[in-house]
Amino acid sequence: MIAFRVDSSIAIGSGHVMRCLALAGELARRGRRCVFVMRDLPGAVIPRVFAEGHEIHLLSPPAFGAAFGAAFGIAADAGVGAATGGRCYDAWLGAPWRDDATSSAAFFATRPISWVVVDHYALDARWQGVARAAGARILAIDDLADRPHAADMILDQTLGRATMDYAALAPLASEILAGPGFALQRPEFSRLRDRSLSRRAGGRIENVLVSMGGMDRTNMTGRMLEALDPISEGLSATVVLGASAPHRAAVEWLSSELPWVQEVVVDAPNMGALMAAADVAIGAAGSTSWERCCLGLPSLMVVLAENQRESCAMLEAAGAGICLGEDDSDVNWAVAMAAAMARLRASGALAAASAAASVLCDGLGAARVADRMCAVS
Repeated sequence: MIAFRVDSSIAIGSGHVMRCLALAGELARRGRRCVFVMRDLPGAVIPRVFAEGHEIHLLSPPAFGAAFGAAFGIAADAGVGAATGGRCYDAWLGAPWRDDATSSAAFFATRPISWVVVDHYALDARWQGVARAAGARILAIDDLADRPHAADMILDQTLGRATMDYAALAPLASEILAGPGFALQRPEFSRLRDRSLSRRAGGRIENVLVSMGGMDRTNMTGRMLEALDPISEGLSATVVLGASAPHRAAVEWLSSELPWVQEVVVDAPNMGALMAAADVAIGAAGSTSWERCCLGLPSLMVVLAENQRESCAMLEAAGAGICLGEDDSDVNWAVAMAAAMARLRASGALAAASAAASVLCDGLGAARVADRMCAVS
């Protein structure tokens, strides 16, 4: 059995769970049982894990401390912030790391766990050391390279990431899987890759996919639709967001007022098909970047979190898309959108961006990671 320690919430987003689900699906196809060890945080996508057929073990409810309340935008009493050590991601855990590690390890000890996959910015070598005492190997999924790990394997799918980035952060024996060749994606993306790439020769922009992540807690989706509106002639748009998105009602209302918006899809079960049918995507510079790259879908990107800044810059430098700006910056989104669309509409630009994106990721990363895990378990 393989355990995943991962969370989702309004503050965290759903991307960590989604990439773990991609790996769990690949492992399940190889006959491995998977269990997700999670905490029921505000906006968690726990039903999605159940829907994909995996077992869930819920940890104790979150401790609503002051730092936790600030991170999630809810009222709280003091407590958690002081217990978690001060990193900006610590409050996302909803508990002190040591309590989380102890309760997680106690659960691991009750099952024949061969691997523990941990994908959480609030957890580091300290948590991993406690968890591995239960006898399992540890795979740490990271894209920050900012904290120590005590893992047998580290996966960082960031473009440009190298083994040496973890030289001072991991044991010498750790295997480092670096770069988007190991990006965790469901098999639909690799299956649709050839068809998606072949339809992009025309160079016309007619179908736009707007997807700012499952949560989009600052309603960047709405701002992108408003920015597109002045240049919407000849366009149609599909909007994707999660059921737990806090601004879902506002986005649905705005979309109904804009005649060029064709559809709002909630918890899209066919994200690959939606991407393959689009000419351009407008989205965050997070883990879905690699899904867009696999399908050769040029992107207009927004940095929604600090850890996306590097990826956005490198994707733009590689020619795979254009960075519109950062969420917390003073950007005139309508001006930025018009300029970016004009660039992509220039002769040959869209096809060039598609080709540049497609060479960065082939959609087979989950299989490569599963191969390595199964080879030693």
